Amino acid sequence: MLEQERLVAISTPLGDDVLILRKAEILEELGKPFSIDVELLSDNEDIALDDLLGQNVTVRLETQDESRFFNGIVTEFFQKKILIETLVMAQLYDLGFGY
Repeated sequence: MLEQERLVAISTPLGDDVLILRKAEILEELGKPFSIDVELLSDNEDIALDDLLGQNVTVRLETQDESRFFNGIVTEFFQKKILIETLVMAQLYDLGFGY
């Protein structure tokens, strides 16, 4: 299944279908920027830290009524063979308002 056909998907600077979103835990609280713990899968074991760290990504969540988009910056990156774990923070994090 292509990433654009999934109910939950991620867009990154690496291009379409390079990374497949396996899991996303979205934390939203009033008065705080969101954060998302993301697990990604890729056949490409050559993805470097600099390819994602500090990059702008968008997580798309399809519900029955609407599409929600969470746009933020990758602030953490861990790679274990084909599994990649990242933390995506709202843009405010980049402005020094991180928590």
